Amino acid sequence: MLGFNEWLRKNAQTSSTSDASRHNWSTLFFSAIWVIWKNRNALIFDNQRTPPHILFQHASSLARDTSLGLATNILAHPRLPRWVRWLPPNFPFLKLNTDGAMSQASGNASAGGLIRDHGGQWLHGFAINIGPQTSYMAELWGCRAGLRLALEMGLTHLVLEMDSLLAVQAILARKTGDGPASILLLDIFHLVNSFEVCTVQHTLREGNAAADYMASIGQTLTQGTGFFQSPPPGIRSILHEDCIDTLFLRT
Repeated sequence: MLGFNEWLRKNAQTSSTSDASRHNWSTLFFSAIWVIWKNRNALIFDNQRTPPHILFQHASSLARDTSLGLATNILAHPRLPRWVRWLPPNFPFLKLNTDGAMSQASGNASAGGLIRDHGGQWLHGFAINIGPQTSYMAELWGCRAGLRLALEMGLTHLVLEMDSLLAVQAILARKTGDGPASILLLDIFHLVNSFEVCTVQHTLREGNAAADYMASIGQTLTQGTGFFQSPPPGIRSILHEDCIDTLFLRT
């Protein structure tokens, strides 16, 4: 089986000492380290094993996408790549992260989320299989379900965080518009006002990985909502990475 060093030598560009070649090698190296780190966490916390040749494939794919993203940003966008992480709330606030998605294969939408404290500890989570619906509607479904859960838990100080900028802007603007989303937004406005303090903010998807995982669980449920008083096994490595302030590169 191809070893790590042999794989690096095979895939890195070593025929030249140019800056581009050194950049490609370093991107490949750090992509491999990142994939190995992720696999280590998945093995320790979720007992998920991935064959080495699959890890090599993931590392190669990540290095290719990163190099392409960096090149695209340099040529078309003057902004620099950003490092993103999940940020814990300040005491006495708790944080609710929610997410929604629509499966292209089935056409069904799902949503999910979780509530954590200032130490990143799991308090409660949920997942929903919504049925045929748009991804934007799924985002709002997840937001409403998470706010309801937080109120049922008796929470008073909450940070609501989502990676849907469109949904966050609609909630902050307090504008429902027309169409089916208006009913959900009215419910959300009422729920937000039910807390002593509720802050609504946007995050990038790299800082919302745990909620994204809960939304993916919704795809596996029969239509309805499932609640999780303890974290499902597959999310433990994500929670650990968030607790130790793991940074994710967004290009």
